[in-house]
Amino acid sequence: MKLALETPTNLLRQIQPLTDFDFILAHWVLEDEEYAQHYQRSTRFKILDNSTNELLVPCSMKDMKKAAEIVSPDWIVAPDFLGDASKTLEAIKSMESWWSIYSTMPVVQGATLEEAKECAKGIAQTFSRISIPYDITKSREDPVTVLAEGRWAVLEAIAPLFSTIHLLGFNTVEEISRVAAFQPKVESLDTGVPVMMGLNKRPMVELM
Repeated sequence: MKLALETPTNLLRQIQPLTDFDFILAHWVLEDEEYAQHYQRSTRFKILDNSTNELLVPCSMKDMKKAAEIVSPDWIVAPDFLGDASKTLEAIKSMESWWSIYSTMPVVQGATLEEAKECAKGIAQTFSRISIPYDITKSREDPVTVLAEGRWAVLEAIAPLFSTIHLLGFNTVEEISRVAAFQPKVESLDTGVPVMMGLNKRPMVELM
């Protein structure tokens, strides 16, 4: 499984060479010139994220377009709305005019497992790839073990519908070992957790 690490601008040169691809936050591209220039120069595979996890709502399509024009991504994470399957499906459809320009990676959403399954079925009508958030069907205030179980349930339910799956975020070390059962279908993961824990001098064993 390929790994991307979300990294503060001042650590990009040290950390990004250790990763497999670029996972780029759209709002940082527009707010931080040094961050934007780093990824503009990069020749690696690039995924441009809509920043929903950081902002709690996706960047506007206008801002996503601006960010995409700067960093020239290979894939764009479609807008998604936390816990809202129907609004997420509508947002994916609104990107239809982009599909011939950028490869789109939809995000499955839903407040419950059943809603997430219905969202995934809707996405599978058009796309063979999908991404699954770390907190799907759960509250991000829940323990990481609860978050991991929530995503595992969704992964088990929807994996047969897709050929490529990306994991948005990281919960526990055990979770990563379990998803090995779905490789090579679970192709990639992005996370800022190892960097954050390193900066706070906390061992990864806390997440085992």
